[in-house]
Amino acid sequence: MKISTRILGTLAGAVLLAGAAMTPASAAGGVAPDAASPSSVRAAATQAQAVSSTVSGARAAITCTPQVQYPHKSTHVPGTVNVVVTLSCTAPVSGINIRAALYRNGALVRDSGQKTVSGTSFASHNAAEPCHNATYQGWMSYGVAFPPGYVPPTGASSGFGPVVNITC
Repeated sequence: MKISTRILGTLAGAVLLAGAAMTPASAAGGVAPDAASPSSVRAAATQAQAVSSTVSGARAAITCTPQVQYPHKSTHVPGTVNVVVTLSCTAPVSGINIRAALYRNGALVRDSGQKTVSGTSFASHNAAEPCHNATYQGWMSYGVAFPPGYVPPTGASSGFGPVVNITC
């Protein structure tokens, strides 16, 4: 799937937020905006924001709600720390791009890369690293392409989850 949009702005030097725009050609194809990269983001307390879109007529608004879960010692891969990020929408959307990152003591240590899903109302991703006695924080970025006819046609946000002290 070709991604043809970019998240547009930086707020407070800490979190990338935008109302991403799509070209008319990509809007017809239902391509979600790119998820932002965590490489230029510094750990902070700002949370990712929900995005909504509406359509005229009988169909209801679609709201997509992000969640950055608590970083934790993995039960699936012993000796690692993991963070899971999710995006839940109230109805299926054309496309979702989602990205997770893990920060240790305020520095980026793992970036999941972008994951793209289509025709669904849910997406998740994770980032993990070998366990260190440290303070951890998760981060997420996402972009959504709403179904044809919805305004706005896309939405995007990024932000951090809770800070957690982990002892290995």
